[in-house]
Order: sequence, then structure tokens, then C-alpha cells
Amino acid sequence: MNQSAFTLLAATFKNTGSIGVLIGGYAVNAHKVTRHTVDIDFLVTKETFNKIFPELELQGYSIVNEHEVFVQIAGMGLRDIDFMFSDESTIRKIFDTGNRIRIAGEFFVTPNLENLIALKLHSIKWNPHRELVDMPDIVLLMQANGMDIDNPGIRSVFEKYGTPELLEKIKTYIHR
Repeated sequence: MNQSAFTLLAATFKNTGSIGVLIGGYAVNAHKVTRHTVDIDFLVTKETFNKIFPELELQGYSIVNEHEVFVQIAGMGLRDIDFMFSDESTIRKIFDTGNRIRIAGEFFVTPNLENLIALKLHSIKWNPHRELVDMPDIVLLMQANGMDIDNPGIRSVFEKYGTPELLEKIKTYIHR
């Protein structure tokens, strides 16, 4: 295998006529915050994953962890890839309003800032152990991008995707 995981992923999405949204550390990095990441994360439908996985499997990937809402794949000498599942309309909305970034010569779509924060809030709300990773990302994203926690639009994102407690915690970090 002489190509990067990103080159392989771009070709796989294109060959199968599928879309995915690049999330996780790479999406955070696309919004003025530097965060180290060891894997590649995508938001896709389960159907999209089932469509693209055979091509990835041919390149040496195999499933190492599978749950109802995500799958992790790995390959010898290849970057691990996590696929989080959502519904088609949510992914389409995030994809259509997202930002195009270039990695390894290939274009990918990351969520816009509001959608990225919504994804992170949703992650914490339903998986409290994610707070240690996602809370600092939210704080740094808001600070780096000059977001006002008291802005009604931002508050509505917290109300819809997070919890009142998360909003109050974030406020204590932002207003220091």
C-alpha cells in the first residue's frame, strides 16, 4: 500500500458515490485549534459504511470494534479510522453547510463551527466519559473563534444538543 489513508478514503468515497463528514481531531484543527489526533474520524450512515468498507477491506483494513452507533477499523501500517453513524438528513445538513479542507492533496468536508460544537455536546450528553476530551475542545474552539457563550444562537445550540449543566461548566471556563 503506497497511498495515505486520506488518499484511500477520498477514492473510496468517490468510487462508491458516498459522502462522509470528517470529524474528530481533524475537524477541530480546521477551526483554529491545534489538537493531536491518532486516528481519523468520519460521520456517515451505517449504509454508507457498509458500501465503503469492502473497498477499505481490500486495502488491508479490518473491523476491530463494532457497536450500534460506530465502527472502528484498523490495518497494518495504516491509520485507524472510526466511523460514527447518524441518519442521512443530519449528515446531509452537516455536509452541505460544512467547510472543505485539503489533507494529503484530497478534499474533505468538516462540520461548520456550530455543527462541530453540537456534535461534541451530543457526544458528551450521551457518553459522559467523553467530557474529558470534548469539553476542552469546545472551550478552545469557542475562545479561538471569538464565540460569545451568551449569544442566543450559541445558547440554543447548548440547549438543543447539550444540557444546562454543560452550558454552566463551559461558562466557568470561558469567563475565567
